[in-house]
Amino acid sequence: KDKVYYVPSSNYSKVQTYIMAARKDWMDNLGITKAPETLDEFYDMLKKFTYDDPDGNGEDDTYGIHGGTWMGFNYVPAAYGIQPNSYYLVDGKIVYTSTTEEYKELLKTLNKWFKEKLIDPEFVTDDRDVQRKKWAEGRFGVLVDHPWWFAKSTSGNLTDMLAQANPNAEVIYFEAFEGPDGKSGGIQSYPNLHADGFCFGRNTSDEKVERIMAIMESFAVDWDWYVECYFGEKGKHYNLDKDGKIELIPEMNTPEIHAEEGLSGYFAESPLDLDDYKKFTAIADLPPYQIAEKNKMSYTGVAFPVSGVNEAEKTKGTDITTIAQEFYYNAITGNVDIDAEWDNYIKRLNEAGLQEVLAEFERIAIK
Repeated sequence: KDKVYYVPSSNYSKVQTYIMAARKDWMDNLGITKAPETLDEFYDMLKKFTYDDPDGNGEDDTYGIHGGTWMGFNYVPAAYGIQPNSYYLVDGKIVYTSTTEEYKELLKTLNKWFKEKLIDPEFVTDDRDVQRKKWAEGRFGVLVDHPWWFAKSTSGNLTDMLAQANPNAEVIYFEAFEGPDGKSGGIQSYPNLHADGFCFGRNTSDEKVERIMAIMESFAVDWDWYVECYFGEKGKHYNLDKDGKIELIPEMNTPEIHAEEGLSGYFAESPLDLDDYKKFTAIADLPPYQIAEKNKMSYTGVAFPVSGVNEAEKTKGTDITTIAQEFYYNAITGNVDIDAEWDNYIKRLNEAGLQEVLAEFERIAIK
């Protein structure tokens, strides 16, 4: 009573990395016969996507990659062993990744690419909707997102979005490439409670809690019931394909229908793994998930378990993130000299309270 309780949950999509997708038709047009396996090969592909007229329209109107939204450049920082603006436990010590030498080298790489116009210059200000619109329009050749958003069974998916704008477009999903020291990975948030699960408000009665938990338990133990509540009625909301997989009826697979009829994950929450997913997913939707399964995790955020709340991070974290983000964008776009401004940048972070945050993480980290 008088407390908010949060019940964590997870599923296959939460234990897989975000991936990179590239325009395969562009690769074919340019004679690129395989996906990049190293950072250097990725760089070469971005250059060709930018300068060699990959769409064949005779115009200088394409970029290699976008790089906006919280997912950033995904495999690229992972090739240096980090994700920006994160806290890692390294050799028994808490480290803020945006102060490391690896991070400095990452910024120099991205600044070089930006100068060469391989990165869409509007990545700084574009939101996710604008980024996706540009993807559909063929403005850049590599996109970062989660496998779930590439699956055709997802309402508003990126594959259909591109196909509707260009029926001849093809996409290839590829594994994380290796960096200078052989490191690689795909971005994913370290497991946490802020998004994965559901809450009981402080005024929720015991009776309601018990009833809701019983409903949630029923989804986990009764597969047919879960399918009915998540996907709807067979013949109305979905059919089965030749392989016995659930095939959603497009006009019924919309956020509006889901909300109106009480379907999808907001109403039917259940912990699923990839084997469960395969029961209701068309074979054509599996490739992006299979790519994600092969990637190592490159965590973002607080990437270690803790035994309590970091009060210093609660009060000082926003200022630290603001300073780090400003330097990130200014460094990439060439508005600051990375080496010349580095010491002052570190000083500003410390003045904002970074050392206090690190000290508190040292105290509460479960090592």
